Parts: sequence; structure tokens; C-alpha cells
Amino acid sequence: MTRAAARDGVGAGERERGWGAMCWFLRQQQPHVLVIPFPAQGHVAPLMKLSHWIVDHGIEVTFVNTEFIHAKLTASMPVKNEDKSPIRLVSIPDGLEPGDDRKDALKLTESILKFMPGHFKDLIEKINQSDDDNQIRCVIADATVGWALEVAEKMGIKRAALWPAGPGNLAFVLHIPKLIEDGIIDAEGIPIENNLMWLSKEIPAWSNTELPWSCPGDSKMQNICFGYFLRVIHYVRPCNWLLCNSFYELDSPACDLIPGIISVGPLLLGNQLGSHAGSFWPEDLTCLSWLDKHPVGSVIYVAFGSTPIHSQQQFEELALGLELIGQPFLWVVRPDITDDPLAEFLDGFKTKIDDRGMIVEWAPQEKVLAHPSTACFLSHCGWNSTLEGVSMGVPFLCWPYFVDQLHNKSYICDAWKIGLGLNPDENGLITRHEIKTKIETLLSDDGIKTNALKLKEMAKKSVIEDMQLHSRQKCIPVKMLLHWKKSSIGLVSIPDGLEPGDDRKDSIKLTESVLKFMPAHFRDLIEKINKSDDDDQISCVIADATIGWALEVAEKMGIKRALVWPTGPGNLALVLHTPKLIEDGIIDDKGTPIENNLIWLSKEIPAWRSNELLWSVPGDSKMQNDCFGYCFRVIHYVRLCNWLLCNSFYELDSPAYDLIPGIIPVGPLLLGNQLGSHTGSFWPEDSTCLSWLDKQTVGSVIYVAFGSTSIHSQQQFEELALGLELIGQPFLWVVRSDGN
Repeated sequence: MTRAAARDGVGAGERERGWGAMCWFLRQQQPHVLVIPFPAQGHVAPLMKLSHWIVDHGIEVTFVNTEFIHAKLTASMPVKNEDKSPIRLVSIPDGLEPGDDRKDALKLTESILKFMPGHFKDLIEKINQSDDDNQIRCVIADATVGWALEVAEKMGIKRAALWPAGPGNLAFVLHIPKLIEDGIIDAEGIPIENNLMWLSKEIPAWSNTELPWSCPGDSKMQNICFGYFLRVIHYVRPCNWLLCNSFYELDSPACDLIPGIISVGPLLLGNQLGSHAGSFWPEDLTCLSWLDKHPVGSVIYVAFGSTPIHSQQQFEELALGLELIGQPFLWVVRPDITDDPLAEFLDGFKTKIDDRGMIVEWAPQEKVLAHPSTACFLSHCGWNSTLEGVSMGVPFLCWPYFVDQLHNKSYICDAWKIGLGLNPDENGLITRHEIKTKIETLLSDDGIKTNALKLKEMAKKSVIEDMQLHSRQKCIPVKMLLHWKKSSIGLVSIPDGLEPGDDRKDSIKLTESVLKFMPAHFRDLIEKINKSDDDDQISCVIADATIGWALEVAEKMGIKRALVWPTGPGNLALVLHTPKLIEDGIIDDKGTPIENNLIWLSKEIPAWRSNELLWSVPGDSKMQNDCFGYCFRVIHYVRLCNWLLCNSFYELDSPAYDLIPGIIPVGPLLLGNQLGSHTGSFWPEDSTCLSWLDKQTVGSVIYVAFGSTSIHSQQQFEELALGLELIGQPFLWVVRSDGN
């Protein structure tokens, strides 16, 4: 059994239930997958993220929503993205009329179970009849809409169920029959006695009020939730694959209780920056530039997901608590977060807080949590939010609402020790003083911060190990880069706009010409390729960060985009921080330091001296201005890309990586195992040096090389030669013809 298989509870004899088996099966077919979530924000989002990952494996995805949810989803998408989505969005009726109240959970549930299975079957038949070569080969369904798996089973289609919450709560749900049998809960899910419920000593216990179906104060809703979970037990049994949005190391005792479960999390879009996250509300991206203006670890992020509703009194108490704390905050306030009108109160509140706080209707949460300015997360503890916060290393202040959120708080506060809980007063109100006190305590607790960062490292390590050991490769671009139909590299060229005799060492002249002429030539090349072969279209452009104009061309043509940063992550972090350095008066708008001080991004990253910035060119101010211009344009280009790649590995400079949201280490990029491949050298490689090295003693040779650009004066060149002569050891020296 492989290590990854053992972790996922999948033995060598259980290949059918392994993630590798699922991917293997799909690749043998003409790949087309149908994905269907439960019609709620917290269920649509993880399945949408999983769909983006599947699409990037070269597998076609059709994403099925109810008509009501489909309208919300498409309305929230940026206009330019609607027609460019790699995922086909379709809808089927939920059986209710347009004006019906879909917050009536009982009415919605009855209608879904009555009408949607028939519509879902009709959709599959329609797709399969329209194209013999594009049949639905697999249905991936939210575990709570397992009726879709039943439809697929009857039609002879492979089936995967995704559990959208944590593995601990799934383990608890699957143990419901045993809990009933043992007299711990009754047939309606109500505890018989007021005792803690344990599945194992390694898993936090459930109290009577924090069961996966608990809805405090709403027994009707609680009965509906319990009914859903009873059906889940039935749905997961016939599925070919049972997936969970988590990673094994986060809750291994729970995973070990669920036979055949496959951890596919954390499902994040951090490495697919241009992809839509499945939000029902448009994301307000202005909050990111607002965050850019604040110091590292200073902003309180407040968001309660898509469901919780506060009373007017509780809402105002929260606002006053944020005002009392005296720190900057970013607060997500949905239009329906209270039952009462908010406009008048919010207008007055915004006037009082001025620029210290920002209020938005919906935020790009992953990017907010990954932002260096974010200090902590005041959250409802929904599983998506929990996993995103864990993956970004952000401490929590917990304010759960219902169902699994209640036990997620136990994991956060008691098991993982990465957060604190808020406690209501005798009237059930969480007061402004409780909010203020707990935030202050949280932000001063170094132990919690350390634990949060440890879990962040664990999440990253899980992704890397799964990529290496399980062939899942959740870092999508790596899989994408290896998934070409042809193994060869086609070398083509386009003009740079200069004449053959022009001096290309004149950086200003070359830069101006490149920016003026090459984008159009690049576009013409893509169009020429795409017109010549319908089956061999350009599906992705990978560009050096310094020629990000190629990404602009690709974006306008609806093509996926990956940007490669060709130097170390530390320097990229510095480049992305240049607006803040200018704003803080550390450098001017030409990149020149104001004072001769060291420049620090964090205490773990070596400081930059004023003469060793990325754009520093000692003695050549003209060239330095050019370099700073290139670096400044990179900031814009990074925001255009779907994937941001760096030729390094995380462990080499993890503090720098942690400052760059969404970056993917793909290095070290070496050809050590592809010795017959060309390395892209501008000069012929002299292979005779290898046989010369063979004749030397182990560890005896000094290797001297200065790359392709460095130029020495004659005096310095001769001094280097005399130094090598003096040392008295064998040396191998690369001397370019233009090196002095």
C-alpha cells in the first residue's frame, strides 16, 4: 500500500475506490462529468472549485444548478467571464414557482425530491443523445443531493459523492444508526440524555446542542437537516468514490473511521486567480486595494457566510464592538444579514468609523484571508470558511450559527487551538465588550498564532505530498503542463520591431519596440495556429512575468494564462509591495530609496539595502529606470493571470511565499533527468568539460560562471584570472565571448 493510499483509507486491492482510479477511469473515456450541488452557497462553492480543478485535467464539466441558483450565479459573474468560463453552466427546475419562498426549507426539500430527479435524468439523456462522442461518464454530486447518484446508478454512470463539510461530522452522521441502536439519540435525532457523545478519544466530543443537524431554536429546520443526513447514509453506499473537502492530516482519526474516503481538500482557488468561486453575490475587489494600505497583521476580517441572520440589536452590538476595538476591520454585510432595514444605521456607522473600516456586501474571501494585512477572522465557522482560514494560517474568533458550524468551533478552539469562542450573556446577546475583549485576547495570544501557522504548513505540505505520492496534483498547473497531446516543443518566432542591425543592448529602445510591436504579432500567431487546426487550439499561454503583455493578449482572446516569475520569491514579494513602499515614503515613484535604510518585509526575510533592490543597476540610472518600469508592470500582470508560478520550492523561502497570495512553486526547474533535451542556451554547450571533470578528484574543482549578462572590466577580468591561478586548484571557468 502506498503512503498516500494508506492515509486515504484505500488499500492496494481497493483501486476502484481510489482517487487515482477515478482519474484513471475518466482519462480512459471521452471525459465529460456532470456536477450537481445542493442549492446553497456553502455547497455550490466547493463543487465549483472542484470543477475548476477537474477542467484543468482536460475533463469537460457541466455544472447543474436549479434555475433560481443559476440566475444568482450568472448575475454575480463578471460580464467578461460569462462566456469564457471553462465550465458549462446549465439549470433544471426545482419545482417551485419563481415567487415561492425558497427559505421555506421543508417546502423546498419536498419539491426538490419530487421534481428534480426527473429533470436531472432528462438532462443527462438530452446531453447523451446530442453527441455520441461526448457522453456523461461520471456524476459528482453533493452528498445531500444523493438522489442524483441514484439516477446515475440506474443509467449505468459512475458516481462520486462529495461531502462538503468536515470528516468528523461525516463520521458522526454515518454512525447515526449505531447511536440510535445504543439509545444515545432517538429516531428523530434527539439526544436521550444530556451527555457528551464520543466517536473516539482523538475526536472532539459532541454536546447535545452541537450535533451536525442542530438548529438552536428551530425544531422544524432541525428535523429537515436530520432527514437529509439519514439519506446521506443511504447515498454514500452505492457511490464509486466518496470525496471530502479536507486533508487527512487535519483530522486523521475521523478519516480513519470512514472506509474508502478520499481527501481532496483543501479546495481553494488561490492558484486559479481568474476563476469564478461560485459566489451568489458579486465580489467587491476594491477591498483588496484597501487591504494593501494597511500594515501586516492589522485588519480584523468579519464574515458570516451566506446564511446567518442577526437581530437588529445583535447587528448593532457587533458594529459597536468593532468600533470599540480601535483597529481597522473589513466587514462583509450581506443585504439579508438582518430582517430589518440597515441603510440608515450603516450610513451613520460609516461616518463614525471613517476610513478605519470597510464594509462590503461580499468579498473574495480566499484572497482576503491570504492577504498579509489580515490579522484574524471573526467567522460563523462554516466548513468552507474554516478550511480557508486554516489554509491561510489565520486565527479565528468563533461565532457559529447552526449545524456543523457548532462542532467546527470545537475543533478550532479545543482540538487545533487556533481560535477563541464568543460567549453570549444571560439574554443570549454577544455584547460589544465581549467582542472587544476576545479580539484583544486573540491578537495577543502568540500560542494561537503559532498553532495557526503550523496548520497552514500542514495544509501546504499535504498538497505537495499528494502531488508527489498520490498523483492527484492539486497544484493544477503542474498537471496542466504535463497533459499535452504531443511530446515535442515547437519553436516559432515573431518580430521584436527592431531592424537586424539595431542595438538590442539599448534597453529603452528594445523595451519601447517590444511593447509597441510584439503584442499584435503575438495575437496574429495565436490566430494563425488556431485557424490551422480545430483540434489543436491554444488553450493556455505561459509567459515570463516581465512580458505580461502576452497575458493581456491571451485574456482578450479568452485563453487561460499562467505567469512565471523567473527569479526568487523574495524579490517578487518586494515587487508586489512597491506601492506600499512608495506610500510609506520608503522609495519614490522611480524606485529610488528616500533614505539609506534597510528595507524589511518581515523579520524572516533578509533585508534589502538601498543599492540591492531588484531593479538596482549600480552606475546606470537609465537602465535602473527601465528595470523599475518592468517591475511595476508586473504588479498589474499578476492580477491578470489564472496561475502565478515561481521557479523555486516552498521550503527554500517560505516566509516570502506566505506574502504572495496564490503563488505556486514549480521549481527547481532542472533538466537533470532529461539529458537529451535542449536547455534553451544561446551559446553551444561545450560537453568536453564533462570528460575533463571525470579526470579530476572528487570535490576538487572550482566552477566559475557569471551567466549571460555580467560584463567585467579588463582589469577585473585579469584580476579574477590571477586569483584562480593563485589558488592552485583545478577550475572550470565559463568565459563568454562578450564577457569583458
